[in-house]
Amino acid sequence: MYVAVSIWSGQIPKTPLPKKNDCCALAVSGRNFNLIDWGDLMTRQEFGAILFVGFSLLAGAVIILIRQVNTGFLPDLARFESPDSSAIYSIQETEASHDSPPGLTSSAGISDDPVKRVKSISSLSINSSSLKDLQDLPGIGPELAHRIVSYRQQIGTFKSIEQLLDIKGIGPVKLVRLKPYISFH
Repeated sequence: MYVAVSIWSGQIPKTPLPKKNDCCALAVSGRNFNLIDWGDLMTRQEFGAILFVGFSLLAGAVIILIRQVNTGFLPDLARFESPDSSAIYSIQETEASHDSPPGLTSSAGISDDPVKRVKSISSLSINSSSLKDLQDLPGIGPELAHRIVSYRQQIGTFKSIEQLLDIKGIGPVKLVRLKPYISFH
């Protein structure tokens, strides 16, 4: 439905105007005023949502501009500033090193830094490692290391890595994460 009211000619249109609850917009060009029915394009709720998002973005932009000129404007917003990019970089670097394959060194030196411990482990024999050695693996704490040793004592020796799935606390995701660090010799 399209209703155009042309004031240019001064005539009253014979086409009925939209109902009060229809979603309409008034478009002005020169001396012509056009009444557009948006009912075929979107619902009233969608139009309201678009207006809300638009005005929210506009209000945010105005606040940012005012804060650039006047730093004392809305001081409560100062604590919500964007985080330091160096902190984000160091977090990403730490997470990447936990997921990386074993380091090139085969030393079993234990460090207080978990990132250094993971990098220093080349491959750990699951059948002969101690509780402390198992705790150096990523995602293995004292309790889970104890469960691994207890299960190893029950079955004798591990024959495949999938046997670790029988231990409570080790699921498919953790198994994939541990796979590069485990050997069976």
